[in-house]
Formats: sequence, structure tokens, C-alpha cells
Amino acid sequence: MKTSERLRHSCPQCNAKPGDPCVYYNGSPTARPHKVRGPGQLDAHLAAEAKRKAEREKQSYGPLFQEIAEREVKTESVEELKLKKRFEAAHGAENKGLLDKANSGLEWIRLRWIKRETAKILGDDVADKLWAQAIRVYETKEAYIEGVFIKALTTTDEIVLRQELRFDPSRVRQYNPDGRYLVVTESWPPSGFVPPLSRAEYQERFPKFDHRYGTSETFEPDDGGLFDRLMATFPRRAA
Repeated sequence: MKTSERLRHSCPQCNAKPGDPCVYYNGSPTARPHKVRGPGQLDAHLAAEAKRKAEREKQSYGPLFQEIAEREVKTESVEELKLKKRFEAAHGAENKGLLDKANSGLEWIRLRWIKRETAKILGDDVADKLWAQAIRVYETKEAYIEGVFIKALTTTDEIVLRQELRFDPSRVRQYNPDGRYLVVTESWPPSGFVPPLSRAEYQERFPKFDHRYGTSETFEPDDGGLFDRLMATFPRRAA
């Protein structure tokens, strides 16, 4: 079957719509469709899958109980398997979106906590400048924003806090036609700075927790009173 013929149908493996290319596990689209895509192939593919699942379940009974397995194990129909796969795809997509949003919100609470703790170590002025620079450069990329604080607390690597655009007519050349150049006017750390934390100490003090997995019993970052302020906005019911 030609690629153009396969693409006229939706894909049962990656849920690509008719006319759209298949999407593989790494998220990169390709013009080559999956082999299960096309007219009349989905039912055969699902029937074979249902048969394989039933055979595996029967084998789990062991050789002495195959008669019981034959009575108890039922092979799913194609329609049942279609419905089950559709539910799993929708449930997975919806849950992942909700969990990612929740995880991102909790990560911002954690970043604010790191900023407040950094202010206790390096001072409010330095923490504010580091935060402003991280937000200006990396915007909403949480991992990169935290990287600025990791560098400030555990290394002596330079962090540019402010730059100034200057003009020098002697610099006007073919490769620099306007003669402008950037000069670093403020940076961190100062001369002779000794990092207050090692990388291991930082990780121990600011543990990273992925709220999509596991439990939060061992780690709960200080939210700076955010939860209490939020709850205070809701009207209280009379007892």
C-alpha cells in the first residue's frame, strides 16, 4: 500500500488524524506511516493483539491448569479493544496535561522559596538582582532559572547582571558596521568570593521533587504563606 493511501486513514498506534503524519515516541513527525495504518488493517491488527494477550494469560495458569484457563480466559473482541485503547489514550493525554500544569505551579513555589533562602545567605539585593536577571533571560524555563541560583551559591563563575550598549567610532568596520558593543557593568560574584555551599549541600538543602511521581511526605517547600493568603480570600461559612 502506498504512503498516500495509508495517510487517508487515522492511525490506531499513535492516534494521528487522517492526512497527518504519524508521530513516534520522540515526538518528531515523519511522512512514513505506521504499518497498522490503512483501511481494513486496524481490525486485523487488534484481533491479533487480543489473541496474543489471551494466549499469554492462559500460559500464566501453567501446564496443569490449561482446562481451567480455557474456561476462564476470554478473548477480547475488536470493539472492546478499540474502546479500551481510545479510553487509555484520552485518559493519558488529559491526566498528563493536568499533572504538568500542577507540577509547574509547584516548581514556581519552590523557586520562590530558593530565592528567599538565597536572600538569607547573600542578601536581599543580590537575590533580587539574580532573580530579575534569570527571569529576563530565561522567562518561564524553571530549570534554567534555578541554574542561575545554583551557579551563584556553589561556584565562582561570572553571572552578568547588567550590560551597557556603547558606541565607539573606531570600531566601525566591515564586520561591525554600527560601531556598537556591549560592556558588562555589573556582575556576580565579587572578587575573593567563596561559595557558601557545595553542590551536594545545595541539593540537600533544596531537594528537587517531581510531584508527578511518588509522594510529598518527605519534602514540602516553604510557600511563604501563599496557601494561607489564598484560603483567606474564600468566604467562610457560618457554623
